[in-house]
Parts: sequence; structure tokens; C-alpha cells
Amino acid sequence: MRMIYINSGVLLLDLNSLRNDGFREKCTALYEIYKDYLKMPDQCVINKYAENKKLILDKSWNIQIPANLISKDMWESETMGAAIIHFIYDTKPWMKWCNPTIFNFYWEFIQRVGLSNIKPIEITTINHMIALANILDINQSFKESSKLKTDLINLLIKNLSEK
Repeated sequence: MRMIYINSGVLLLDLNSLRNDGFREKCTALYEIYKDYLKMPDQCVINKYAENKKLILDKSWNIQIPANLISKDMWESETMGAAIIHFIYDTKPWMKWCNPTIFNFYWEFIQRVGLSNIKPIEITTINHMIALANILDINQSFKESSKLKTDLINLLIKNLSEK
């Protein structure tokens, strides 16, 4: 039997049943047993607690998108009709090194709902620059990617020469 592993970003829970089953106490005990092995503690503990008791909603209720691993074409086809778009992994649309297609979608939405005081997280590390260059390549934005890689190489050369 294949174990279903859920992402805890979007959950539909029967809270009365969980309370009656001692969910909090059982999750606390599971955490104590596995705490040294957990990568994502909330989700890992919930998955262990709910082993063989999970029901999965149709994927249109929670489309999971890896923001820096998906092309523009895939983004458009995967998110069509989605009720919730859930950005998984480390890169999120409020980070300037996110896939430009997703970044622009997100910030257009932020503006539409009147949250203009929220600002994106700036690119501050070499890893951010590399992540953006990689997603630009995936989206065949080779000219932009090449310029970013040139800027990155020049930055590294400058840092080396200063040492």
C-alpha cells in the first residue's frame, strides 16, 4: 500500500473528531519521538498521526506549484480553474528571484486587493541570483538569464579581487 503524504499548507479538518481523538496530545507525543528527523515538523507529524486515515480532495482545490521549477506554459495549463494555488518549496512569489510569470501574477493580485504597502523581498545573495537565472532559462528568457549570469560572474570576480 502506497502511503499518501500531504502538504499541510491547505487542509480540511474535522476539528471535533480531532479534539475527541486527542489530536494535540498525540501530535505532541509523535513530535517528541521523531523531532530529530523532521524536515517540516507540522506536516510530518500530521502525516504520521493521520497514517491511513487521509482523504484527498480533487487537485483543483489545491494546485501545488513549485514556483521556480515551472515554465510559463505549464503555469498556465496547471492553474486553469484552480480554487487555491499553493506555492511549494523554498521560493515564493513575494521574492524577487521567483519565476517572473508567477511573481507578476502574485503582485498583480496584491495590487487588485489593495495591499500596496506590501513589498517584495529583494535579491540579496548569489543563490538568489542563480535561482532567478535558472528559472529564466526554464522559461527560455535566455537574454535576461545571460545578463544576470554575467552580472553574477562580475560580482564574483570583484569579490575575489578584493580578498
